[in-house]
Amino acid sequence: AGEVDPDALFLRASIEARLGSLNREQASLGEAGRWWRQSLEDYQDSGRLSSAGRILANLAVLENEGGRSDRAIDWLSEAIELHEALDRPALVAFELYLRATVLRQAGEFGPAMDDVLRAMELFVEFGDIEPGGKDRAWFLHCRGYVAMFALFLGEPAVAAQELGALLADESLSDPRLAAEWQLLEAEALDLSGESDRALVALDVARATIED
Repeated sequence: AGEVDPDALFLRASIEARLGSLNREQASLGEAGRWWRQSLEDYQDSGRLSSAGRILANLAVLENEGGRSDRAIDWLSEAIELHEALDRPALVAFELYLRATVLRQAGEFGPAMDDVLRAMELFVEFGDIEPGGKDRAWFLHCRGYVAMFALFLGEPAVAAQELGALLADESLSDPRLAAEWQLLEAEALDLSGESDRALVALDVARATIED
């Protein structure tokens, strides 16, 4: 048999990637993983390594959802290395944010903070983070993590100030995320001795969810 056309391989990989996404939407996680792993192999064989990096991130999310944080971190580390080699800093920033999320959930706050700060630097230098920019949401998530870590490190006033700025950001459109940050802001305000403002923040959080 002759060599497979790279363009045909890329098309097959794209179909497999979509099959993985559809299976994940239908909660068929095993099938999603199978299609994504095949897609990853075909993307790599076709030479479309940037697309392969996207599948690595998908596989990482799948592993994390299955409670396998170590494997998720491995996939994300591979994606980060790949996109660093391809000089795609905005993608590196996004994957650093994802890895920080996994690390935080695993209680690895120091490495998570390192990833968050590095992701923010890359977003600022290379990303599109102006209001309405495609990387703005991820940059806000990173700032939210900085506030969370400040609270964990015993700096509630710093956390409250950062969360207040986040909640006032015109790009924040996810009500569930807003409510989570309002709850965190209430905790930070309470720990800062501002219980009246904490009560207001909780009232706003409840209204956000009910709306």
